[in-house]
Amino acid sequence: GLDEIRFHPQNDEQRKAIAKALTFDWQVGAEIPVIPGTKKETLAFLDFLESLGGVSFCNLNELEATETNLPALKEHGFELVNQEGAAIKGSKELAKKLLLETNYSYTLHFCSAKTKDAVQFRNRLIRTANNIRKPYEEVQDGMLVKAVIEIPKTLIGEEVLETLAEEYEVDPELIALPTEDRLETAWFIADALKEVLKERFEITGIFVTYEYPTFQRTLIAKIPLLGEKDSSAKKQTTQRKKR
Repeated sequence: GLDEIRFHPQNDEQRKAIAKALTFDWQVGAEIPVIPGTKKETLAFLDFLESLGGVSFCNLNELEATETNLPALKEHGFELVNQEGAAIKGSKELAKKLLLETNYSYTLHFCSAKTKDAVQFRNRLIRTANNIRKPYEEVQDGMLVKAVIEIPKTLIGEEVLETLAEEYEVDPELIALPTEDRLETAWFIADALKEVLKERFEITGIFVTYEYPTFQRTLIAKIPLLGEKDSSAKKQTTQRKKR
């Protein structure tokens, strides 16, 4: 169920809604942009939250310019901190003053434009990853996580897949053969069967991969499930067989 509600109040009606929300068993908070030159008005709103009693937090967001609001901001005399970002000059400074000069019962927090952008980027990744994930992929911090099993040329990928599905009861939904030399499955399945893959099939290329959910599936990390000791031991065994 709902355990937190966050308001972005723009008028008196929305302020009344904050008071009404406090009658429910929710964590109630607010989020407002810090507009340079509006210290008095911002303090009045923060005092209003304090007067309600029971408000948990208020986030002070650094004012940002967008393609749509930038002309209006410039008309009112606002300037960008720099041309590389979207933060408005004076917003951060006012927020710091408010944090230093006030002491409310609720938590007052400043969120910079850079932090907000990072959070929004992460949330977009998570949404995209959840929309495109395959049944055997997990979403972790916006990345798609799975196991990749590299099939050597001495084996037939389809036969390895069928053996794992039939003899080791791997759910067909949780394993795939996108190419003849590459099996994909859930990382925990590969972890459980890595010794089988090594001993029965002589497969040592078993990895957990982390990818961004882009069109090209940008690879971020590729971590071996078999350690160096496993691989070196296998090489030594092979060399002894040849002798």
